[in-house]
Amino acid sequence: MTWPALLVFVACNGGTTHSYTGTVEVTEVEVASSIPGRISSIAFDEGDRVEKGALVFELDPESLQAERKVRGAAIEMAKAAVGGAKAQVRTAGAQVSYLSRETKRITRMQDAGVGSAQQHSTLQGQLDVARAQYASAQQAVAQATATLAQTEAALGVLDQRLGDTKVHAAVSGRVLSRNREPGEVVSPGMSVLTLGDTDRPRLRVYVPLEVVETLSVGGGASVTVDARPDEPIAGTIERIAGEAEFTPRDILTPEERVKRVFAVDIALKPAVGVLPGIPAEADFE
Repeated sequence: MTWPALLVFVACNGGTTHSYTGTVEVTEVEVASSIPGRISSIAFDEGDRVEKGALVFELDPESLQAERKVRGAAIEMAKAAVGGAKAQVRTAGAQVSYLSRETKRITRMQDAGVGSAQQHSTLQGQLDVARAQYASAQQAVAQATATLAQTEAALGVLDQRLGDTKVHAAVSGRVLSRNREPGEVVSPGMSVLTLGDTDRPRLRVYVPLEVVETLSVGGGASVTVDARPDEPIAGTIERIAGEAEFTPRDILTPEERVKRVFAVDIALKPAVGVLPGIPAEADFE
């Protein structure tokens, strides 16, 4: 969103300089949260300068912090479950190893004619049960590990949301409007502050065809503002509309408004007096 252009005035000075009046515009950036919540504080008022990365406002994190405690406890329980399952694997594995050795020993004794088939059968049955218990314990470890991973992932998402309760400025600029106040509940994307990117102001003027044909992107313009009438500011043409339009309704006279013109945007450097909504005059040689 930008500030609309206001006035266009066309004049010639000796047939070589064309002057047009428009309004300084800035790109507007809406500062909003990506999560819902209640605003706990806003750090800036209208007109304040905001630097990129500055903390602009905060949402109340209390409910998320309480949820984090619950998630943290769940992680500890999941870790304990993993530890218990791994202990079962070790116990079952040790039992399998022991019974495997005993079964082999009885088998050798049978081969030597001193072992009994009953002993071998009993040990083999115990070994089969131990192996099943070992496999079950391994499955329990896998399930407990998956549960732990899911719980940790949920905590990571929650920590991200907690971080999102602090909203920082994506660009430097000036607060054009303060749209919400502490205590209000906002939804994702709801604007709390509107910043104007005053680091990249521009002047939009409307130029007739006979003049726009002499202009080109990258060309220069001399701009003056009311605060500094004797100190021209160098500007650079950054955009020339490719399609003509009727002069905006808020131009001086009905006669002027019916003319078809082209919007021309002139990039300016930040300077004293170059503020959103301020009238300025551009001269093209």
